[in-house]
Amino acid sequence: MVRAQTTNSASCSLENISSMSPADTFAWMISPVQPDTFIEQFWEKKPLHIVAARRNRFDGILPPSAIQSKLKTKDGLKYGGDINVAKCAEDGTQIMDNG
Repeated sequence: MVRAQTTNSASCSLENISSMSPADTFAWMISPVQPDTFIEQFWEKKPLHIVAARRNRFDGILPPSAIQSKLKTKDGLKYGGDINVAKCAEDGTQIMDNG
C-alpha cells in the first residue's frame, strides 16, 4: 500500500464542490495524487491510502439526510437494507450508520 499525505492548501473545498466538474471533484478527492498517476499506477493494481491533513476533509459531502431523501423514491434503494454508511472513529474503529 502506498500512503500519500494531503496538505491544508487544497485548491478547492466542500463549499464549492457542487459547482465543480466530475473530473475536478475526483481530482480533489484523491489529491495530492494526480488523476493520471492514480489511473496508471493504482486503479485495479494496488491500494492507495491518502492521509488527509484535516480529518474532517469529507465531512458533509454526503450527509445521511441527503442519502435518505434520494432513497425514499418509489424505486430507490432502502437505506440500512440495500446500502449502509460508515465512518471511522478517532481510534480507527468503524461506526455503522444503518438508519
